[in-house]
Amino acid sequence: VFVAEGDAVKLGQPLAHVEAEPLVQNVSQAQAQREHAAAELQNARTKLQRAERLYADGIAAKQEVDDARAAVVAAESGLKSAQASGGIAGVQLGRATVHAPIAGVVAAIRVPAGQPVDGSGTPVIEVKKTSMSWMCGLAARKASASAMSATRALIPVMKVRPA
Repeated sequence: VFVAEGDAVKLGQPLAHVEAEPLVQNVSQAQAQREHAAAELQNARTKLQRAERLYADGIAAKQEVDDARAAVVAAESGLKSAQASGGIAGVQLGRATVHAPIAGVVAAIRVPAGQPVDGSGTPVIEVKKTSMSWMCGLAARKASASAMSATRALIPVMKVRPA
């Protein structure tokens, strides 16, 4: 956890980071699956070219060409699936760092550092949007000869500490 309750945060500022090693491993595994699927596709295309040449020379049966074409389609699907898995793994890894969804103030830290988070939507850190607050009051006439009966002041709030 990089922030404390009451801290002002900017949009997109990192707030906390979760254990990412399993996510890094998922990305590596997805990369390996993509490379394997790409090799399978290349092999299937080579076999199709060979089957088509042999069929054209009258050596191979039409069924061999059809089977080789089906193998190419299956290998293309396998590659698309592996690429999608890699994309999902990358997104999950990107979410290992929790960022401020808005500019505001950290109102509450709902999950202490070290406590497991299951990703079920349980809030980890609550950030509330702040706006300018007006504070009006009366100034005593005796406080200053130049004081007016009522004075308005704009007081920017830099930090808000929970009560």
